[in-house]
Amino acid sequence: MTVSDRSIFVIGAPSFNALATSWQPAPLVLAPALFAGGLYALGIVRRSRPWPARRSLAFAFGLVAVVFALDSGLDVYADRLASIHMVQHLVLTIIAAPLLAAGAPLRLALGATGGATRAGIVRVLASPPARTLSRPLTSWILFVGLMVGWQVSPLYDLSLRHPLLHDLEHVLLLGTAMLFWAQVVGVDPLPHSLGAVGRLLYLLAAMPAMSVIGVWLLVPGTLRYPAYAAFAQALGVSPLRDQHLAGMIMWGGDAVLGAITLLIACRALLGDERRAAARDAYGEAADGVVALPGVAP
Repeated sequence: MTVSDRSIFVIGAPSFNALATSWQPAPLVLAPALFAGGLYALGIVRRSRPWPARRSLAFAFGLVAVVFALDSGLDVYADRLASIHMVQHLVLTIIAAPLLAAGAPLRLALGATGGATRAGIVRVLASPPARTLSRPLTSWILFVGLMVGWQVSPLYDLSLRHPLLHDLEHVLLLGTAMLFWAQVVGVDPLPHSLGAVGRLLYLLAAMPAMSVIGVWLLVPGTLRYPAYAAFAQALGVSPLRDQHLAGMIMWGGDAVLGAITLLIACRALLGDERRAAARDAYGEAADGVVALPGVAP
């Protein structure tokens, strides 16, 4: 949605209170979120075995993050300030997307359905398009390519002027981010999946993308997104200073990816130590017994 279409006129620089209270619920955001939440809840009810509460909470918080990013004051200011727009993108791609992926919606769907419905889901997962999209290299290229390509091309400035293109940007960012994080989380039964070392390399290879955007925005004296200039000045904010803040925010996103990479590395090392201890205590046969619970829902 463009600034001229807004019913709320925001005065002054953004504050936490303005971001939290300036809500503008949009049916195109709320309806899909409620539909997805309803389907997820129905799957839990229809599933014969208990479903882990941690996955339900992850999926629920993921939906809340999507609604917050696209319906709260964050979206109101995202049309006016590049820095807030970058925050919005990071909420969608490194908060909402991994939480939704951690909810294991595909695993839930397979466990909650049967007969022709389940067979249809399996056929879709085994289809050439799904197998191509689930390849780690494909999902990495789509996510990183879209993130960098959209931000540093005229598409970004153009999307600020055309609401439909802006909405498409958010859909593509969230969709490619979910594909990307599905590989990292590794809880859904994808045709192609990564091991522990592969996940680390996968994340490490994605980290420079945020830095590239940050450096591109931090170049002195160059206004990358002219569409923001008038609106930033109306809020009493220097367009260049706002752009440089946006660059630093993207550097922050890079740091978050680094922290997640470190956590995964520590988890992988702890898993190796547990398996080694089990082998010492019970013999080589215990290795298979210890590995199985990680696959179970």
